[in-house]
Amino acid sequence: MKKKIIIWSIILILVGLGIYFKFIKSPTVGSTGVSTHVATNAVVTVNKKSFHSTVDTSGNTKIKNEQKLRFNTAGRITELKFNVGDKVRKGETIAAIDASEVYNSIEKVKIRRDNSQVKLNKFLDNLKSSGLRKSELDMQISESRLRDKQTEIAFMEKEHAKNIEQKYIEILEQKNSYKILEKEIKKNISGLKLTGDDREKIIAEKKLDLEKSEREYNTFKEKYDEKLVQKINEYNGKLENQYFSLQTAITEAERNIKTIELVLNLWDDDFKYFDYFSAQKTEHKSWARTYLSNTKASLKHLETAFNNIKSKTDSKNIIIALEKEKSFNESLYDTANQIVKGFENSVETIGFTAATISGYSWQYEAIRSSANSKVSSANATIDSLKNYDSIEKIEADLNNEFVSLGNAIESKKLDIKRVFDNQDFLVGTSDYNIEAENFKLKKAKLSLDHADVEFEKLQKNQVESLKQAKADLERLQLDHKDLVVKNTELNDLKTNEEYILLKNDVKDNQVSLENEYKKLENYILQAPFDGIITKTDIKLWDRLNADTQKYLSIADPDTIEIKTFVNQSDIVKVKTGMTTSMKLDAYEDKTFSGVITEIDSTPTDQNGITKFETKIVLYNPENLKLYSGMKANVKINIQNIPDAIVVPYTAVNTETTTEKKYVSVQNEDGEKERRYVTTGYTDGQYYQITEGLTEWEKVYELDYDPTQFKWDEFGWWVEF
Repeated sequence: MKKKIIIWSIILILVGLGIYFKFIKSPTVGSTGVSTHVATNAVVTVNKKSFHSTVDTSGNTKIKNEQKLRFNTAGRITELKFNVGDKVRKGETIAAIDASEVYNSIEKVKIRRDNSQVKLNKFLDNLKSSGLRKSELDMQISESRLRDKQTEIAFMEKEHAKNIEQKYIEILEQKNSYKILEKEIKKNISGLKLTGDDREKIIAEKKLDLEKSEREYNTFKEKYDEKLVQKINEYNGKLENQYFSLQTAITEAERNIKTIELVLNLWDDDFKYFDYFSAQKTEHKSWARTYLSNTKASLKHLETAFNNIKSKTDSKNIIIALEKEKSFNESLYDTANQIVKGFENSVETIGFTAATISGYSWQYEAIRSSANSKVSSANATIDSLKNYDSIEKIEADLNNEFVSLGNAIESKKLDIKRVFDNQDFLVGTSDYNIEAENFKLKKAKLSLDHADVEFEKLQKNQVESLKQAKADLERLQLDHKDLVVKNTELNDLKTNEEYILLKNDVKDNQVSLENEYKKLENYILQAPFDGIITKTDIKLWDRLNADTQKYLSIADPDTIEIKTFVNQSDIVKVKTGMTTSMKLDAYEDKTFSGVITEIDSTPTDQNGITKFETKIVLYNPENLKLYSGMKANVKINIQNIPDAIVVPYTAVNTETTTEKKYVSVQNEDGEKERRYVTTGYTDGQYYQITEGLTEWEKVYELDYDPTQFKWDEFGWWVEF
């Protein structure tokens, strides 16, 4: 009984509290229309609210780029180009000290360097006469030929393997075809029967075929001389074309040589960029001149061979001239190749720009390409004139064709005679058919045997050609070895004492010259950045001592930086790139904006408080006068969400099983319904709702029902 009284007493107290909060204790509504007091079961209206969060700090302005300049050497000021307040560009000379002594010293060192270089060049010229440079060129050519031959052998091995495999497959296919044909012919022979074909019909057909062959024979005989003349004329026409081609080639060769002589300073009108041409690797000039000498000699041989041609159809001397033209183009290629490499290793200067160098290089690249193309086609032309298009071969081919036509006539006459001589026509016809079938098989067998012979011949030829190529490679290697020995012997000259002393003297003078030029840096003051001259202690014609403490100050007033310190509790919210607003004591009526550019991760202790240094770049769109050290009060914008849909913090609940957020909405019928929502930012009093609610809807500030209680500690429900 006592227990029931206690339970009913507790229930009555709870009901009383519910009535009090429901009908007596009314909510207080703020400016946003949302409850701002302790949450109850009251219904509130969904409204909008703006979230704005800042971190306040302070600091001082500083001109980011500001520097004091001074001379590090003694002397008289002979040049002062700018005054206080003048703008300067980065790299511009602001002031200069008299450096005449340095320039005099530079000229003296230049003379010493040039004299030492002349001595070294003279020594190298003497060395040239010993054959060293020619030996080096020969080494280059030998190495190039070795590489070409090795490449050729590698290609031949691959190509030979490919040809053998292809030919082997062709023979296999031919053998299969032969087996199939053999089966068909055996079947045909076994199925042949005696026929009663008309003898006269067969003879008539064979006579018509014979007459056709005789007509072809007679026509060929009648026009033999005409055909021979026509083919000889075609051959002579080809010779004439080669004659005129040689004539043009000589003219073009002379023009190309003059073009090359121009860039190598071999004319009276010297190439004005000669000193910069191939300056990085001067050996290309020397090689080009050596190759040019060979090219000129080849041109003389070509001209001599051309003058020896007796007529435009003098095949023998035309072929000799073509071979000389090939040799000339080989030498021309080597010369033009060195010129192109020379331009690739040239030094750019005023007038001799990259575009100018490219233009010159393109001209000589065209000469090199043309020479290479002519060398490639020369062998085919010479071989054609020697072996395939000679007058002797033309006559031999026509005679062979004429004999073949006559042999065909005799064969057809014998065939007709055999039919006439056969008394038993039916048997003869059958025998003839069998013989024809056997002839097909024999012909196929002969073709197969011929393919086997050709395959063996191909293998043998390829083995021989590869063997010959390897022998050529071995000979080239031996020749190259001899050149290496010779070159080594000549190179030993470079180890003599005179050469080493001369070379070191040139190097020492060059280093001295560079050091003298570096001294000039101490005689000028240059602007380290774009800015304005803010102060100067020096005047024109002042004489400075080594310890004179006179400065020239330059600053960039367009870039102002503010250094602030942020508490450790706030620094975790701050990021680079965040915007700021600030007030300067010097301009109380102005608000400046800025952006955080740097956050120092190393903490600083200020009176026992841990802070972090933060740098802000200030924007000055009105170009106000700002100086280092101005006081600034800064607000860092941490969060800014305008017109957010919000509900009281207590109105948002979390579903235990799914962890989804929801609110209790009062619908149009005044009934409570659950609505899932997506939340955003919260300041501890309100939640931003990004999805699920619209403005002016009604929600319960606290999802609480005074008519129902759950007593977890007792494990049972009490309801009214």
